[in-house]
Amino acid sequence: MKSKVEAYCAENGLESSFSVMENGVACDPNNPALKALIEAVRQAAGGEEPRIGKKLPGTSARFAPGGQAVVWGQSGVGPHAKNEAHFIPSIEPYYKSLNELAKLWK
Repeated sequence: MKSKVEAYCAENGLESSFSVMENGVACDPNNPALKALIEAVRQAAGGEEPRIGKKLPGTSARFAPGGQAVVWGQSGVGPHAKNEAHFIPSIEPYYKSLNELAKLWK
């Protein structure tokens, strides 16, 4: 789609501008490490269901073998642009989740 938009813009004297274009990532829902992480987040949040969804602009994926990835943490606007800005939440939920994961990972 990006190449079609660029071609259209070039043909019509328009300038195209895109934020960072990254391939999507998805973790196998049967991945035992993912299942443990989801349970750890659930426990750290007092039983609240973890929010699982699409990768936000400005976030980073940490990859493991087989293309498995987990994205969490800061999000932002204008990634790698001169006006880049980030929202960095408290690290406390991540700290609690990792402690719960350590208890499960035996």
